[in-house]
Amino acid sequence: MSFQAVAGASSAAEAGGAAERGGAGKAECPVCKVTWVVEVDRRSDAVYCSRRCMVRASRARKKTLADQEALAQATHAEADD
Repeated sequence: MSFQAVAGASSAAEAGGAAERGGAGKAECPVCKVTWVVEVDRRSDAVYCSRRCMVRASRARKKTLADQEALAQATHAEADD
């Protein structure tokens, strides 16, 4: 069976390419929930779909860490009183 382009398909995976049938697997971005075919659309160890989602996740982690540190400092200040 040869590969035939499917109207409206933006990648080989959407067109039913061999990688998807071969069990390459799918992954989902934890930030925006976009799915992709592993080792076809992105690297096999990719966690995020784009640099944009990677930066959003990093900023969210930093904000959470800063909030936790502020809470810990406030708790210690109350304990010292």
